[in-house]
Amino acid sequence: MENLIKHKERHNIVITNSVLNDGKYRRASERWEEAKSLVVPPTPLHVDIELTNICDLNCIMCERKFMRRKKGKMSLKMFQHIIQECNKAGVDSAKLNLWGESTLHKQLIDMVQYAKENSPLILQFNTNANQLTHSISEGLISSGLDKLTISLDGVTKKTYEKIRCGGNFDLVMSNIEALLYLKKKMNSIFPQVTLQIIQMKNNEDEILGFVDYWKDKVDRISVTRIGATIDYDEIMKLSIEKSKSKRRVPCLQLWRRLSVFWDGAVTVCCCDYDGFLTIGDIKRNNLVELWRSKKLNALRERHKKLDFRGLVCERCVGTTR
Repeated sequence: MENLIKHKERHNIVITNSVLNDGKYRRASERWEEAKSLVVPPTPLHVDIELTNICDLNCIMCERKFMRRKKGKMSLKMFQHIIQECNKAGVDSAKLNLWGESTLHKQLIDMVQYAKENSPLILQFNTNANQLTHSISEGLISSGLDKLTISLDGVTKKTYEKIRCGGNFDLVMSNIEALLYLKKKMNSIFPQVTLQIIQMKNNEDEILGFVDYWKDKVDRISVTRIGATIDYDEIMKLSIEKSKSKRRVPCLQLWRRLSVFWDGAVTVCCCDYDGFLTIGDIKRNNLVELWRSKKLNALRERHKKLDFRGLVCERCVGTTR
């Protein structure tokens, strides 16, 4: 572990106790890896569904600060339509967040329950856990959510609250402990809980402590780097890496996923906070026709040729290795 930490510029670190390694979970993982061949699968493998683009925090590494599009929350009716579209297309998984905090949506549990009862989707979302109340945790467990990733980014109150501005470290720790207790009490292995820390200059001295504290408490620990980001120069100031010296590569997400904003607009990029790469609207287009559209195929061809001129992709670290 210490050796991996020393080589943090080149590695994401994952420690897993997860049981999700067979059946549909394995098939989804294999299909995800196959995208590296740059052969377009018949349908998207994954869909991000933005329940809201409203957030209760102002994290220093988050591009929401640059967002100009209207804020709002997805209707239950639209959500149900998207789930049915995923069913028709044979999508493997869906993540119920994009540019907001999903626990702020009052119908979150209804949405999770609908998706689990009406589709075979592997369902997950990320949360900062500040609003992860007892009732929400209980609802997520009872509804059968597959995975929940909690973003923490520190092991001390000072570091956490410096990075996740507006967050309450003590409350979050209490909420996480309550969730883990409820899982045991309800005798459930779901949701599989991942604790995630984004490694940056502000917290790199706390990585080992983070891993040591959580390794026996949760199903998975993820130590990631500042990843794909459209506003490269601004966000990468926080990074421990010097990614500008790396070679350019196609973004594999063009062969993996689509993202649906709360109002139905569909973008090809999970880092697209303002709809720069919108290709349609789920209210008028189905997922398969969007996936196979001339617009998206043209973008894939440009990426294969490493032609990012005039695209927001040009300044995104997601197109570097």
